[in-house]
Amino acid sequence: MRRVVVDRTGVSTTEAGVPEPRAGEVLVRMAVAGVCGSDVHALQGKHPFITLPYPPGHEVSGTVEAVGPGATLPVGTRVTMEPFLPCWECKQCRAGRQNVCERMRFFGCGPP
Repeated sequence: MRRVVVDRTGVSTTEAGVPEPRAGEVLVRMAVAGVCGSDVHALQGKHPFITLPYPPGHEVSGTVEAVGPGATLPVGTRVTMEPFLPCWECKQCRAGRQNVCERMRFFGCGPP
């Protein structure tokens, strides 16, 4: 599989292994990815929370290609993803307000 990487010299692709979905996870074959303002600011070195290099692509849609143990989506399901990764442990998450998690992270905005 190819992975897009943004670093100080620009945008490039590298070869990467295909990950195996873990328990409760699915592997999605990406069909479309958006470029958002966070990606542009990171490329310019102006995003306060993203350090280079990083793999962009947190606004994606595609098709479920493989499922891990306990995952409920069948292979072939078309999906779009919520890019946020709440901690599920802070006060906000325990109250059902994961959208304002105190330790919020986003996939596609971290180290490759």
